[in-house]
Amino acid sequence: MERSFVCPIQEKKMAYYEWRSTKQPAKEGSKPQVVVCVHGLSQNGHVFEFLAHGLVEDAEKRGTECHVYAVDLVGRGNSEWLDDRSLYNPGTYALHMIPFIEEIAKQHGLSSVNYVGTSLGGIIGMLICFMNKGHLFEKLILNDIGGFVPSKSLQRIGEYVGLDPRFKTFEEAEQYMKTIYSQCRDIPQEQFAHFTKYATKQIHKGADVEWALIYDPKISSGFKGVPPDIELWPQYESINVPTLLIHGTDSDILLQSTVEEMKGRGPGAKGLLQVYDVVGTGHPPYLSVPAQIHEVVKFFTV
Repeated sequence: MERSFVCPIQEKKMAYYEWRSTKQPAKEGSKPQVVVCVHGLSQNGHVFEFLAHGLVEDAEKRGTECHVYAVDLVGRGNSEWLDDRSLYNPGTYALHMIPFIEEIAKQHGLSSVNYVGTSLGGIIGMLICFMNKGHLFEKLILNDIGGFVPSKSLQRIGEYVGLDPRFKTFEEAEQYMKTIYSQCRDIPQEQFAHFTKYATKQIHKGADVEWALIYDPKISSGFKGVPPDIELWPQYESINVPTLLIHGTDSDILLQSTVEEMKGRGPGAKGLLQVYDVVGTGHPPYLSVPAQIHEVVKFFTV
């Protein structure tokens, strides 16, 4: 189910999607499970579809109520584009997500929700905590993002994000997706068609049709030139809720050395951190296969 939320900055519409169980709370007064998911830099909310189905199916089996929400950050998917390209930054997105989460929590009679942030989405989650809004989270998942992001990996992302390639066929677009996400060795080949479907749009030119990526190329404005290392330790250390760090062991964004440092800082130093290694994959794990979905379900339900 697609809906939209009007963001406070430039009053742009942010599309979001909901998947929900048909079950009502087993006991009167029990709380529904509500999960908000935020995607990576050039992705959109549909990247969480497999995870959402897994969370809902688990809730159905347990006879509990579950709602999963995934947004298209502005400039992506079905959301509107910003007029000012300089506003495409994590601070803007955090200021959009705070009232969205508050509204979703209020709808369900809650004060906090569970949160899944992949890459950029994880940075947004840390920023929300840093803005003294961490009470909005009951539990937090950081998917392949942490307190330090090396410049070299940002340069790699800058090589393709913001480009506006066109493809003559859907198959060409799918092959492009496989190329730029070659680090994501956890994605089953048959799922690439699904991800490509929602990452592209058809453009009609007379009798001809071509496929284009479904984002504003200006989202890459922070990646021009040689970006510096990103230090996010103050933001990470502001986390005060149970946190699951998902780490692709071949990731160039979340290095093993960063993971080890995170274990001794922030939620790691407070006994609130769990680490789940996705062996043999890079950045980011897509949370679309049973083993990864199981770890997310377990973290939110145990």
